[in-house]
This record gives sequence, C-alpha cells and structure tokens, in this order.
Amino acid sequence: MTLNNQKEQFSAAYARAVASVVGLNVSKCEVDDDSIDITLGRTGGLAEKIDIQLKCTADSLPAEGDLKFPLKLKNYEDLSRPTIMPRILVVLYVPEECEQWMEISPERAILKHAAWWLSLENAPSTENEKSVTLTIPRKNLFTPAILIDLLNQTREKFIRL
Repeated sequence: MTLNNQKEQFSAAYARAVASVVGLNVSKCEVDDDSIDITLGRTGGLAEKIDIQLKCTADSLPAEGDLKFPLKLKNYEDLSRPTIMPRILVVLYVPEECEQWMEISPERAILKHAAWWLSLENAPSTENEKSVTLTIPRKNLFTPAILIDLLNQTREKFIRL
C-alpha cells in the first residue's frame, strides 16, 4: 500500500471514530468524482446529512495560529459550489512517520495528531489554475460536538425553507 493510500485509510478511520461517538451513520462514496469521500448523517426525523472531503497531511503542524492547506482546484470548485447538502473539507494532520500515527497501550489508543474542518460554502471563485491555499481557523477542530452543531444548522436551514 502506498503512503497516500495509508493516509486515505487513516483519515477515513479518524472521521468514523469521531462520528461514532455521537451515533452518526457513515456512508462511503463508491466513486469520488464530486470531491466527496464520505457522508455522515442521522437516522430518523429529518435524517440530516453532511458530505465530507477528507485529506491527510504530514506537513508540520504549526505550534499556533491558523493552518494553511493547499487544495486542488477541482476539489475547491466542487466544495464551493451551491449544493442542497452541506459539504466540508476535513484535513487530518499526522506525524511524518506512519508508525507514529497511533500509540496503543492497555489503557488507551491515541490517534495523532488531529483534524480540522472548513466549509467552502460561498467561497469566491479563483483565478488559480492548479490549487488554492486555504486558511483553516485553529478553532475549527473536527470534534463530535461540531458534527452535531453542523447537522443542527442543516436542520434549521431546511425548516426555514
């Protein structure tokens, strides 16, 4: 397996772990032609869902301040266009050596480092031809609580319609 494939698998496992804490269903897209890797959602009620593009990088995690991440133009355009279901980018930062991505002991399993999310809804078009460097606010840590908040926002938008 290539390192990129390992990163893809690890980022999907990370997102599944976060979603499982709050009881969300995870669906994997069979074909990633729309820059969507997985969909997370509730069951019952309005069955709110959110589409996610997963990325994983071994770039150095800055000690402080916002994060910078270069995103391919196709992904940027797919994630910024208007859609019915919300879409977010989730970027997982990992150590450079894959052997350091996890620590396991009888008491705990630790995944390193963490993931941050960004919505590109209403993002401006760009003149760039290959990629767009995004600024991801440090406060946008990808957590179970933020997933619930994003799904609640989706419900509120639907109810207002």
